[in-house]
Amino acid sequence: MTRQRYCHAARLAAVVLVATACGSIGTLADAQSNDLFTSASLGDVPAVNALLRSGVDANARKSASDLTALMVASAQGHVKVVQALLGANADVDATWSDGETALFLATRHGRLEVVQALLEAGANVNTTTRSGVTALMLAARNNSPSGLALVQALLAAKADASALDNDGKTALMLALENGHAEAAELLRSAQK
Repeated sequence: MTRQRYCHAARLAAVVLVATACGSIGTLADAQSNDLFTSASLGDVPAVNALLRSGVDANARKSASDLTALMVASAQGHVKVVQALLGANADVDATWSDGETALFLATRHGRLEVVQALLEAGANVNTTTRSGVTALMLAARNNSPSGLALVQALLAAKADASALDNDGKTALMLALENGHAEAAELLRSAQK
């Protein structure tokens, strides 16, 4: 166990013990929320589950960034943490910043297994950011094997291949701009 994980585990045990004995109030609730974000970021499923059982809100937001633990776990690719948070009723379509969701963050970071879990939990595959970007557009830009798999998964979930961003570009145009020929072929077929 790394020193960071050891210190985190010790702090978490203390917070959960106090929360169980006293209930979550004021700064204790803030400490627990911070521990949820840290645990989600590290992929620490037992810690996430313990915090959720102690009453930490699965939809709490980290004040400095406005991110949720689901967003953090999705970006990091921690599918077991994502599933635990979804099981605790985390809002799969919560947005932050430019209107991005956990699905956007998982797609941007090439986390196929997380994307699939979010889609199975009912994530809106056609949500757009303020600039009109969809998760399919992010996947179309990703000229890699994971990008192609993401395009396939999003299209299978009924992503709108003809959606336009605020610059008037479709996922197909973005795939072509980024040399993603295989994705472009899939997107051409989806637009027919």
